[in-house]
Amino acid sequence: MKALDGGWFAVYVYREIGNRHHLPHCHVRWSGHESVVILPALNRIAGAELPRVLRRALVVEIDIICNAWNEINPEHPIL
Repeated sequence: MKALDGGWFAVYVYREIGNRHHLPHCHVRWSGHESVVILPALNRIAGAELPRVLRRALVVEIDIICNAWNEINPEHPIL
């Protein structure tokens, strides 16, 4: 599910199927790059390093991103 469309970047969250196998996280895509970051801390766990300007944009929109996670993963909410 696309949680956020920032124009030059997009943030996706996916449903965790079965047993919980990851911390709450999102996939961030921009300019041919992708990163996976933990929610809500935005620490990178895979992929490219987030540019500072992108990290700042995610901080501003963190509530939207976390709400999207909680909506599709109600059994594994961000506390």
